[in-house]
Amino acid sequence: MNWDAVGALAELIGAVAVIATLIYLAIQIRQNTKANEIESSQGNLDQGVSWMNNLIQDPSIAELYLAGLQDKLDTEEQRLRFHLLMQGLFTQWGVMYKSGTNLVDEDVLAVLSSPGGRRYWERAKKRGTHSGSLIGEKYQDVIDKIALRLDENA
Repeated sequence: MNWDAVGALAELIGAVAVIATLIYLAIQIRQNTKANEIESSQGNLDQGVSWMNNLIQDPSIAELYLAGLQDKLDTEEQRLRFHLLMQGLFTQWGVMYKSGTNLVDEDVLAVLSSPGGRRYWERAKKRGTHSGSLIGEKYQDVIDKIALRLDENA
């Protein structure tokens, strides 16, 4: 066998090895991406469950939430706590939206159709609480469109 043939064979083997490596890396990247998506979805789910568990485990938070939705808060402390509760909820929804998790409009509708929920949203927009933050402008537009739909149906 001459050296030209050996060189050609080595190049062929090298090319096959490179192609096999690229295929392997593509498979690994795809698996890693899928694992990251699952982890992100699980994180969103965990946050939602944690938020709901606060309402379930602490009756005072549930009472605060219901009173806040009805816009029947008596003290500054209650208004602050409700504001923070709602900020956490809307931020969580924004994160879910950004991560591609399909958020059911009915959840937002239920909050925005209440006097306190709508009041929170309008104040948060004026303060810029959510613009540029985790909720993002695109999701803020989604929420505004839902609010507009509520106004049109009222």
